[in-house]
Amino acid sequence: MKRMSHKLIISGLVALMVAALLALGGVSGCAPEEEVAPPPPPEEEAPPSGPPPPVVSEWNIPFIAALTGPAAVWGMEAAWAAEQAVNSINEAGGIRGVPIKLIKYDTAMDPAKAVTVMAKALGTKPLVIHGPMLQMSAEASGDLAAEEGVPFIGALPTSELRQLFEPWGCSLYGDFSMASARAAAEWLRLNPDIKSIVLFYSPESSAHVDSIEYIEEELEGLGVEVLGKIEVPMGQIDMGPAAIKAISLNPDGYYSVLDADKEAKLSRELYERGVTEGRRIHHGYASVGPSLFEQGEGFLEDTYIFEWSNVGYEGAEWQALVEAYKADHDGALPYGSLIPWHYNTIYAIKAAFEALEITGDPAKLSEERTRIRDFLWNAEDIYGIQGEWGYMKGEKVADINTFQIRNNVPVLVTTIPGLPAE
Repeated sequence: MKRMSHKLIISGLVALMVAALLALGGVSGCAPEEEVAPPPPPEEEAPPSGPPPPVVSEWNIPFIAALTGPAAVWGMEAAWAAEQAVNSINEAGGIRGVPIKLIKYDTAMDPAKAVTVMAKALGTKPLVIHGPMLQMSAEASGDLAAEEGVPFIGALPTSELRQLFEPWGCSLYGDFSMASARAAAEWLRLNPDIKSIVLFYSPESSAHVDSIEYIEEELEGLGVEVLGKIEVPMGQIDMGPAAIKAISLNPDGYYSVLDADKEAKLSRELYERGVTEGRRIHHGYASVGPSLFEQGEGFLEDTYIFEWSNVGYEGAEWQALVEAYKADHDGALPYGSLIPWHYNTIYAIKAAFEALEITGDPAKLSEERTRIRDFLWNAEDIYGIQGEWGYMKGEKVADINTFQIRNNVPVLVTTIPGLPAE
């Protein structure tokens, strides 16, 4: 009885051990299975980095200028310069990887037509407009762009004009009126024996009238007397009467703000009537162009001009542009500011689009237009074909260069640093 109880006890212990082994993995002779770690959660895709890309296949930039009519010679110059800039940018990959498409509109120097083409340009839903290039066209049509909320870079060379469209309109050109006065003062500083002058201008041009007023104010402070203001209508062909009237006043010097064709004829009429000391003549901002040197050759020696640009600028990119211009214009040089300024305007638009990461998204059209407007109104350090430049309250800020013509070539004499708008 006791022996059986002992066996039962041993059997019970063995049963308990077997049960324990089975609970721990069994006694089947196989190693216990390793625990398998749960699979990691799927990785979330990282949000895209960098600025939002453009959503357009090309940048639509309307270009408004007088491509036919009396001012076509300047309109075609401006268009040539803008196209050169567009080609340069597109060859380098465009703006934010997207090419520019320049769409040209012709005002034909007609303010009424300028209003029509501005409306057409606005109908394409542009982000910004290059032009109008003529003051009368910008004055007539600028309110359409401002009302639509589209920034434009047009011919607004005076503070009064810019105030009409502030802050939607920046000027293609420097302030003619202020620059004319400063250039006149520089000419008189270089020729201190000139104590009296006559002025030539076209009364139909508000820019001419403004310039004359600024010059008179400047000369009053210098003690130089204005003996007369000779009106030359825009349609005037014969400059003899204007020259005779001016000479009869017996001035020490002559300052004109007429255009290049009239200026060349006036110089010849003055020269042939005895005004052969060229330093006593100053040609104004509107006179600098190929026709001045072509038609006035032989009658311009030692006369003065002023310009914001410098045809003799030595930068490699400018020299390459000069060669391209000569190739397309029978060897002529790009005198005056039209070429560099219209070229630079395209680069100003490029600077705005890149700095602001413009997308062209129609849903953001109003917002992006406003940002472009604000950027341009006081932009600084914009790339220029003759060096960096900028805007101050919509005014183009640029140096004023005084040249004296020698052997029918403008030679740089002095440079007045550009001043910000008042």
